[in-house]
Amino acid sequence: MHNPFNTAISFGLLISVVGGAFFYVYSGGPAERPKEPWIGVTTGVELTPERAEALGINQEYGFLIFSIAPASPADKAGLRGSNNVTTIDGEPVPVGGDIIVSMDGRKINGVEEICAVLTQKQVGESIRFVVVRDNNSLEAEVILEEAPPQSRSSC
Repeated sequence: MHNPFNTAISFGLLISVVGGAFFYVYSGGPAERPKEPWIGVTTGVELTPERAEALGINQEYGFLIFSIAPASPADKAGLRGSNNVTTIDGEPVPVGGDIIVSMDGRKINGVEEICAVLTQKQVGESIRFVVVRDNNSLEAEVILEEAPPQSRSSC
């Protein structure tokens, strides 16, 4: 039933919806999402003393890289993923990849620490990595790039 009160309510709702849509279009839509920095390490695992012993690695902490995206910042910096597979407790485990032990001087034990460093950085900045490869410590500078749309970040 139409009466002046219902008409006023309907008109008010219409103005609020259309006005909101107009503001959305006029302002250019939602704010552009900040560019997410990306290094391109796609899979890996926290290195524990038990895993290190099982793999015959002298390093007892860090993040063992299983795979790196081709042409990613980590790949361009020379970081390496696993190149062999061994079996531990009946499970195939990639071995031979670099072990990230620090990023910009911060000790790395797993994904949480990697994410903590990345959240403080922006696309175009660099991070100094210390990695262990074949029981030797190496340094690499990784220049962060924007995460490609198809990448899945753990951070």
